[in-house]
Amino acid sequence: MTAVPTCTHPAGPDGSGCCPACGLELAAPAAAPTTPSTTSPTAAGGGGVPCRGCGAPRDGGRFCEACGRPDDQDPSATGPPTGWTAVVSSDRARFLASGARDEGVEFPGDYERRVELTTSSTRIGRRSRREPSLPELDLTGPPTDPGISRRHARLLWEAHGWTLLDLGSSNGTDVNRERVEPHRPKLLASGDTIGLGLWTLVRLVRADGGGGNDRERIDRRDR
Repeated sequence: MTAVPTCTHPAGPDGSGCCPACGLELAAPAAAPTTPSTTSPTAAGGGGVPCRGCGAPRDGGRFCEACGRPDDQDPSATGPPTGWTAVVSSDRARFLASGARDEGVEFPGDYERRVELTTSSTRIGRRSRREPSLPELDLTGPPTDPGISRRHARLLWEAHGWTLLDLGSSNGTDVNRERVEPHRPKLLASGDTIGLGLWTLVRLVRADGGGGNDRERIDRRDR
């Protein structure tokens, strides 16, 4: 390739790119040296410190948006719960109120099953091929409640007892028929009933008959 001759005179006032003295093309100005960016991905909005539970980037809030684990609690700090069981049952009244029957969904009938709670952070949901681990409180079924999300909610066992966190589920979560705001912790009291999906109810009970955050029963200092 033939090189194009260029001129090194200062650029003319007309900004034409040609030398007003000799008519040759002006040489392009040297590019300014670039300085590597020192802005961290976090400062640029690219995600914060990874969650200790699931590894997703944190947004600075107390709870992880992905898995619901609290940032200020080490998973082993409070120790696992002892003697707690989740009683999962179907509720016909909840199903009828959902209007799902008009869409061809059938009520599965009355059932009850119990799942022992052995971890301080219990994910409630259904199985998914995209999830590497199963939810600790697996509500996949059968029967399968189609209103339950794969990452529906999380139960957190802390010093004061059980806390519920909706993880942004499609159909929401309620406690005693009152909707829980997504990603906002809800302290559970004795006798509370968690409602999920089209017909599913979950109630937490202890081997001694206690439930929720009955301080006389679950305060660790009294054990």
